[in-house]
Amino acid sequence: MGNNPLISVVILTWNRKEEVLKAIHSVLNQKYKNIEIVVVDNHSTDGTFEALNTLVREHPNIKLIRTYKNLGCPIGRNIAMANASGDIIFSLDDDAEIDNNCLEEVVKTFNDFPTAAVVACKIEEENSSRKNYETVRKVGVFSGGGFAIKRDVLKEVGFFPDYFRQAEETYLALKILDKGYDIIYNPNCKIYHKPSPKGRVRYDIIYYGFRHDIENVFRLLPIKYALPIAIYKLVPHFKNYIRNGFMLSFFKDVFGVILNGISKSKLENEKIKFETFLLYRKLNRR
Repeated sequence: MGNNPLISVVILTWNRKEEVLKAIHSVLNQKYKNIEIVVVDNHSTDGTFEALNTLVREHPNIKLIRTYKNLGCPIGRNIAMANASGDIIFSLDDDAEIDNNCLEEVVKTFNDFPTAAVVACKIEEENSSRKNYETVRKVGVFSGGGFAIKRDVLKEVGFFPDYFRQAEETYLALKILDKGYDIIYNPNCKIYHKPSPKGRVRYDIIYYGFRHDIENVFRLLPIKYALPIAIYKLVPHFKNYIRNGFMLSFFKDVFGVILNGISKSKLENEKIKFETFLLYRKLNRR
């Protein structure tokens, strides 16, 4: 890979003008300078696109794309990654800022671990239950708002699934692991996340997390494995609905979620080995 590959930092945004400008400036202030920034505006209506247009005129290494409507997070990120030129693609949330040394650490990690397809970042966030580690290690998943992926690997395994939001990272992580690549977590690759309340509807997060977690199982595993795993997963999702005050909504949603998952079990070209799923579970238990 070398010591100075082009890194494309991709940022998806929707109606977060102040936040996305801070995110971009944190990238521009990186010690690592061989970068381009690709911003996809998911059809904002609060002046975000206009503010970004002004910034683009000042920084020729920023590409700006606007969608015709809000396409959701995974599809928006796919558009950004498809328009990236770098050997490494780094995905950053629009309400996060990147540590000054982060991209240097990403390059170092890829050079230290030739089998790595993804570098997962340490995401620091107040009052969060997110699991972080203090040592470099192999992991089974990553956050879509703070990871780097080799462009060649992305072209090989494919992009995020066509979901609107939630659970797309798990899908891509499983596809990557199934090809024999590693996901390396490096705590020196730091992201400072300040979750914006804009665009966050609690029920939507819970529902789409449930729907796509179940859909991932049916899309990626043969039905003989997918069905019992999906049933097993109902319990933690039910508890999550209760914890957030949506118990009755679970009973309204559950049958549609299962039927949707079963309908996706016919996608044979997406299937992974069951051993990959076991590896994923093992890596995430550490």
